[in-house]
Amino acid sequence: MERTFGDYRFIYPSCTQDIKDEATSQSNCVASYIDRVLDGDCHIMFLRYKDSPDKSLVTLEIRGDKIVQARQRYNNPCTKEQESVIEAWEKWRANKTKEQLKERNLEVC
Repeated sequence: MERTFGDYRFIYPSCTQDIKDEATSQSNCVASYIDRVLDGDCHIMFLRYKDSPDKSLVTLEIRGDKIVQARQRYNNPCTKEQESVIEAWEKWRANKTKEQLKERNLEVC
């Protein structure tokens, strides 16, 4: 799920501490999602500038194949540019899923 689009990079946390650090940096409640992540109910991704991958920018919550939340620090909404990059990532991910299903000879319904 990790991918670079222009000046941005989507990053998957490598451990629960990454999610805790994101919550602290973003002043949000994403740390309360750790149990849901561990149970497979959702995924958490980070959108960062590719040149500053350690600096928090946007936190994303993904359930199934849908982004249900994408917020900046203090739960502020994304900028238009960030929204555009997120849309491009969602399209890439949807196409990637279709390709994987075709490789398994499954029909996309």
